[in-house]
Amino acid sequence: EPAPDGPVPAPPRPSRRVPVRLRGGVHDGSAEGLRQLLEVDGMIAIVDGYNVSMEGWPGLDRHGQRTKLVADLGGVQAQVRAAIHVVFDGDADGRRPSVAAPLPVRVHFSPADTEADDVILDMVAGLPTDTPVLVVSSDRRVAEGARRLGANSLRSSVLLELLRR
Repeated sequence: EPAPDGPVPAPPRPSRRVPVRLRGGVHDGSAEGLRQLLEVDGMIAIVDGYNVSMEGWPGLDRHGQRTKLVADLGGVQAQVRAAIHVVFDGDADGRRPSVAAPLPVRVHFSPADTEADDVILDMVAGLPTDTPVLVVSSDRRVAEGARRLGANSLRSSVLLELLRR
């Protein structure tokens, strides 16, 4: 068959994102399931920063929680294929809270008039539908919204279990 003139069109993207299915009987809400998802090629993992850190380290102030979570996620990032993003609420005056640099993971802060929850859901909705996405949050609105957008969703406690290993 002769080659077509001009560039070959890319295959169409799926119209809707589909959650990644776990292999080998791994439970969907387990640290093993999380580890498997973080090894998926092209996976974007979006972590609800304060949702995780307030559950994991309630005795620390916000700066301490951010620092601890970002450092721990950095250790995970060094071992997995997924690109890890963490989203925190920004300060009320619109300033970005300080975070040590260089950062091992991508850190995002919501604008002063926007909740991190909305930023997370906008990030998921804005990614191509053929990009696998994992959202980590125990916030019901975030978790359900992520699932409606076809992302995998896990509770904060699952990530904390993995971080404590």
